[in-house]
Amino acid sequence: MKDPQLYSRLIAVLVEISYVYSDMNDFKTALFYLDKALKIAEVFDDKGDGTSNLFTSIGSIYFDMKQYDKSREYYTKAYKLNKKTGDNKGLAYSLYNLGRVYFETGKHETAFHYHQNAADIFNKINDKIGIAATETYIGKYYMVKEKYATALNYFNMALSRCMASNQQSSVATLFYEMGKAKYHMRLFPQALKYSKRSLSIAQEIHYNEYVYKNYQLMSDIYAAGQSYKEALELYKNYVLLKDSIYNADFYRQMSDSEDKYQAYKKQKEIELLKQREVIQNIEMRRHKILQNSSLLVTALFALLVFVVLRSNRQKRRDNRIIASERDRSNKLLINILPEETAEELKKEGVAKTRYYDLVSVLFTDFKGFTAVAEKMPPEQLVAELDYCFKAYDAIIEKYNVEKIKTIGDSYMCAGGLPVANTTNPYDVVRCGIEICEFMKEYRLQRLASEKPYFEVRIGVHTGPVISGIVGTKKFAYDIWGDTVNTASRMESSGVTGTVNISGSTYEYIKNDFKCTYRGKIEAKNKGLIDMYLVEPLT
Repeated sequence: MKDPQLYSRLIAVLVEISYVYSDMNDFKTALFYLDKALKIAEVFDDKGDGTSNLFTSIGSIYFDMKQYDKSREYYTKAYKLNKKTGDNKGLAYSLYNLGRVYFETGKHETAFHYHQNAADIFNKINDKIGIAATETYIGKYYMVKEKYATALNYFNMALSRCMASNQQSSVATLFYEMGKAKYHMRLFPQALKYSKRSLSIAQEIHYNEYVYKNYQLMSDIYAAGQSYKEALELYKNYVLLKDSIYNADFYRQMSDSEDKYQAYKKQKEIELLKQREVIQNIEMRRHKILQNSSLLVTALFALLVFVVLRSNRQKRRDNRIIASERDRSNKLLINILPEETAEELKKEGVAKTRYYDLVSVLFTDFKGFTAVAEKMPPEQLVAELDYCFKAYDAIIEKYNVEKIKTIGDSYMCAGGLPVANTTNPYDVVRCGIEICEFMKEYRLQRLASEKPYFEVRIGVHTGPVISGIVGTKKFAYDIWGDTVNTASRMESSGVTGTVNISGSTYEYIKNDFKCTYRGKIEAKNKGLIDMYLVEPLT
């Protein structure tokens, strides 16, 4: 007879193992153990509460993996089972978790509705942890709505409950959110105070996500106060820590590639040993045959020549494979870094940080990207971005403009580096015009086939920057400085389908392009800036 208590303990052990792997970010193994536990629970869990908890755990793993469709699927299963069994606490947490999924996928109104319903149940059953969790997300909702004072009220209520129950990770989260609210309210000293408190707790409990988030927030705060040295140092810390967290998959893939190479190398060594054994056996047979017949000696010599020739062909084939892999590695390095920087890195082992007096930075962004993206399947969305960004790459290559990076639907490039020049304002503006022309043709094509399409905003600013390589394992070439921030503001303050440039860039290109003065326009955290729209080429 099977003992249900024994299987209940087995489920608990499997769940604890999954938590260990989840904490190590090995989500695939964590899901493997939860799946085993779920199969046992579906047989022996009469009440259903154990099964619903497993559904919730699996949903949370997919949530951490940012696979929100799968996460919603399992949270919904937990919700239905809790509703069926009348488990109010489980029902409230299912509503809360579904609200988290909707919030992270940009459906803020739906998320707000779910969190309000969850809060009603938490209040009825006096679950203070659940109340604090929903208050936190309701506060985040008001942050999105830019109602910062209301958001702070909810964050303060949640903070009191979390501090009373010693939930350090939640306290770190709330201090960060409060610092962000104060930053948006332009109360920078208070924002810095909250962010530092959050950072201190996050570092103490190794809550790395909020360590790098606070680095970024504090960098923004110092930049807003024009303390650029502190801002740059914190931004470097942010990039390095985020790179180490979010590129774990990349490192695992590189490790897999290394394992495959070592296995290939091992196989070749075995084959070589076997070939040596064959040759040794042939030599022994040759000596025996020599004693009996010169004819057999001749035949054996021919066989030996054949084996040696085949071994040489194999060696040449192996050398070609090694040379091909070396060539692929060099191409990959040049694709990641500017060619001059890549050559410096290969020769010296390091690439120096450089200061440039005159660089033109271009940002692009798609208007209403989230709304358009919701109308597309994920595969089509990625294909559309790939189509547009490949075209951008081809355009900037014509004018010796360097691609820096893409961030979501934003594209960033710069002229005048890594090799300095004085033509970069003209080169970058010309790139912006051609990108606009490409996007117009793209729009007409999509309209003709009745498909959704993107519309682009482009901003350009010219000034000094610092360039360098960030990271120790996965190199990333990047640039920093007020010029980069101002270029980003040119894009966000721009007009769809046109190139919006600053007064600084205009002074360099005014004799080459016809421009329309827009006046002094308020830019976020920059004040009033002279802006011009570059007219299309005729």
